[in-house]
Amino acid sequence: MEDRKSQRSIKRNAVLKTAAKMFLQQGLHGVTMNEIAKNLNITKPALYNYFKSKNEIILECYRLGNAMLMGALESVEAENITGLMKLRKFMSEYAVMATIDFGACIISFDDRELPEEDMQEVLQYKRDINDKVRDIISAGIADGSIIECNVKLTTFAIFGALNSIGKWYAPNGKNSPRQIGDEFAQLMTKTLDKANSEERLEASKVSAAINHNS
Repeated sequence: MEDRKSQRSIKRNAVLKTAAKMFLQQGLHGVTMNEIAKNLNITKPALYNYFKSKNEIILECYRLGNAMLMGALESVEAENITGLMKLRKFMSEYAVMATIDFGACIISFDDRELPEEDMQEVLQYKRDINDKVRDIISAGIADGSIIECNVKLTTFAIFGALNSIGKWYAPNGKNSPRQIGDEFAQLMTKTLDKANSEERLEASKVSAAINHNS
């Protein structure tokens, strides 16, 4: 019995991975249940044994992507490090997930193409992730690692940049997802780093004093 459940779970996951790849390559509207079944070398009735509709597959891709992102967030939140370091670590993880199956789904899919009830579920996922990142930034401001800033706008800017990765990332490019993630995290948090900001301010004062005395 357990073995049968395990086999079903493996086959169901294979359907999701195949469908996710097709959705990302062809768009949600460009893929049919017939095409998914054909790609898997199974019959359409066999496919319906796992999922009742394409929308059900899409929603499950979103759920898995959300689980990945929330897992990364909760792992980072549990670490005993500054808010700035937590933000950097999550941004790096998010950038990596933007390049792989279910993580790319929640970032790249257009939720407006979903039925209203499904769309609201997905929007709640995105709000939850957004809120957790705001909490990390606020904690960074409180612990002195992040400069005073508009938390809402800063969060929007971070996700705007990170979400663009899925649009231009090329698997055969010279940089790995991890390298891209680390570079993005460093670049985008440089202006938020309070220590870095204070160093720049001090250097500016020194430069101004030298110019004044010259």
